[in-house]
Amino acid sequence: MAPDFSDWGSPAAFASSVVDVTIASLPWAALYAVCFFVSKFVGPLLFAHCAALLPDQQDYWAASVVSCLNCFVIVPMAWMACTELNLLSSDASFKVYSDLSTMCCHAMVGYTFYDLLPLLYHRKKWGGFAMYLVHHVATIASWGVAAATGYAHCVGVPVLLLEITGPFTNLRWFLHVAGYKNTTAYLVNGILMTVSFFVLRVVFNWWLFITRYYLQRAAFLMQPAWLRWLYYFLYPTNLALQLLWFKKIMDGVMKLLAGGDASSKKKK
Repeated sequence: MAPDFSDWGSPAAFASSVVDVTIASLPWAALYAVCFFVSKFVGPLLFAHCAALLPDQQDYWAASVVSCLNCFVIVPMAWMACTELNLLSSDASFKVYSDLSTMCCHAMVGYTFYDLLPLLYHRKKWGGFAMYLVHHVATIASWGVAAATGYAHCVGVPVLLLEITGPFTNLRWFLHVAGYKNTTAYLVNGILMTVSFFVLRVVFNWWLFITRYYLQRAAFLMQPAWLRWLYYFLYPTNLALQLLWFKKIMDGVMKLLAGGDASSKKKK
């Protein structure tokens, strides 16, 4: 059971919860790390284009495979938790949570912690380092606090459904480096990536923000002050990053329509 922090709560209790979340998240981080190294080893053996990549690009290739894997793990879990707790309702309670929704938070913290390591290692070669660093730190803070306190699972768990867009954004890069940029598959995937990103990471994301923080503002204001201020910072940060990434996608679409090369190595 997550502790009920009526204010800051007992420092000892909070520290204990942080330790518990860390311990519960580490197996997920280890799982994804193993998948990364397996992908890094197997990729060049199975795909000639992967073998031809530079070492940092091979690591990016492996990280992208794990990113897709995370989607197929986290999205079904989040959907089941949303169904179990009715978290997709516009009036879902800030205080409702379950073992499954808490596991979703642990899994996301674990995945993000793992993904932070190659990002830091390749910070000088992978594009958008500062942007992704902010995203990763905010993600660990958001789902870590949700797991530790039991608060705001009605926000954090539905947001995990945004990971549905992951395979499309990663497949775009896979197709590009494999030499399939000028194919129907690349075009269709680009359309699906753009539409899914807009529907989930823009429209659905803003719907969550409006229903939780505006329509339910009375319930939100009843949460502990420290938690309110944390989410005052974290959720707008999430929205800003999603809008920035969508702008980059639309810039690529406009460039493609104009006959330019919209390809990019940046991670989404």
